[in-house]
Amino acid sequence: MQKPLLETKSAIDLAAMVDVIFLLLAYFLLNSTLGKQPSIQVNLPQSETAQHQGENTLDIFVEKSGQFRLGEETLSLEQIEKKLALELEKNSEREVRILGDSEAPYSSVIAAMDLVRRQGRVNFSLATSAK
Repeated sequence: MQKPLLETKSAIDLAAMVDVIFLLLAYFLLNSTLGKQPSIQVNLPQSETAQHQGENTLDIFVEKSGQFRLGEETLSLEQIEKKLALELEKNSEREVRILGDSEAPYSSVIAAMDLVRRQGRVNFSLATSAK
């Protein structure tokens, strides 16, 4: 007679593997929430093609060289600021438009925008040409 063979049952202990998986999950969750960058609200400009501005606009030109003009006169920023203040005192409803050359320094266009904002105007136009 033969002896019956002993059956050996093998099993993998899953407790250690579950612990490792939970540790990895916790690690990635913590790192993903700590790594978020703050979002910045940006209002993108809207454009309407070939919109004609009325006669009541005050134009500030930014030339390719970075010089500024108010009407036909080439002026410094300080002079433009004084003239702009006088013109806006006469007619507070007057619209301000900045016409920057496409090759003008970006800092010059920003300086013109800051100048208009210092006069209390948060709404002004940046002129473009129609394609």
